[in-house]
Amino acid sequence: WLPSKDEIDIFEEILRSLTDLESSNDGKGSLKSWDCLKSKIRTTAEEFRKLSFPLWFVYATALEQGAKVRHKRKAKNGRFNEVDFFCECGRGYISRTKELIEESVRGNNNQVPPHPVLLQCDARKLEIPLEGGVDSILTSPPYPGVYDYLSHARSTRAKVGMLIGNDGEGFLGVSPPDGRLWPEGWLKDEIGSFKSLKKDPFLFKETWQESHQKWIQKSLESLSSGGCIAIQIGDGGGVDALESTVTAAETASNTNAKGERLIFK
Repeated sequence: WLPSKDEIDIFEEILRSLTDLESSNDGKGSLKSWDCLKSKIRTTAEEFRKLSFPLWFVYATALEQGAKVRHKRKAKNGRFNEVDFFCECGRGYISRTKELIEESVRGNNNQVPPHPVLLQCDARKLEIPLEGGVDSILTSPPYPGVYDYLSHARSTRAKVGMLIGNDGEGFLGVSPPDGRLWPEGWLKDEIGSFKSLKKDPFLFKETWQESHQKWIQKSLESLSSGGCIAIQIGDGGGVDALESTVTAAETASNTNAKGERLIFK
């Protein structure tokens, strides 16, 4: 979201208007506590279509963060108000958005930067549609054999989709499927999943290394001449991630002559 000044002003006015909205808090911390706020966001998003994305994004953030801080807030203040917490998240979001725009303008000869290009794809098949590539890539790849990221993503995706409904399609990208009818990319061929480690520990290291090399190779191909990739790594599943990454990068670099450098942290 790269808003204009008018859109920022409207967003802030929306947050101020919510201060008089009563929370649906049932005292039990159930999802019904958010119903009144969700209804207000839905009507507001319909009125201000350009603000639909940030409104639902802040709502999803407030849902997730609220579940973590609800009990602490109640212990400290004796209550947790969903509307107040949504507004708190919204103010933080808009404040950081304005800071990023100001920083971008200063670094772009005082010109508002172009809208970012957002790609959702398997990193092993990455194709960046920018002539000349990008100057830098910053990434934190999966920990080998520690988590099942896709399983968690499906659970979170379905939950947020259920709570937001069709209004959130712009934010969520695609509607939650019925039952188990998830797109193939949401179900298999995950990089370094815990399930694959349990299924075949010996095969896991081989497939992990192969996937690791593939995404690094595609990243190198996406860099401009002299570009840089910064990779944050962590061990797991009996794999020395630093050694694994260095080996994958050296192998990938053998077929690339642009002069990129890798920073290992």
